[in-house]
Amino acid sequence: MKRISKVILVFALLTVLFMLLPTEAWACPNCKSATDSGQWSNRGLNTGILYLMAVPYLAVSLVAYFWWRHSRKNKQEQERIASILKDKL
Repeated sequence: MKRISKVILVFALLTVLFMLLPTEAWACPNCKSATDSGQWSNRGLNTGILYLMAVPYLAVSLVAYFWWRHSRKNKQEQERIASILKDKL
């Protein structure tokens, strides 16, 4: 459980780091024209896009992690059963 919390903490820190970077250079032309108007409300547009883009990556990463962890536990259980059977024979 501690490993999961460390992974989530690292992801959260990276997300905050990317939110603090200037996002105007990453914008498509349509979004860039909206942020060039200078209004503060338009500057959040690119940050919101980056936030929405990060959520699917987080979801896929969590599913992959839990899948890997489950398969690792199954493999260890199979190896344990195989060693018990080998000892009995």
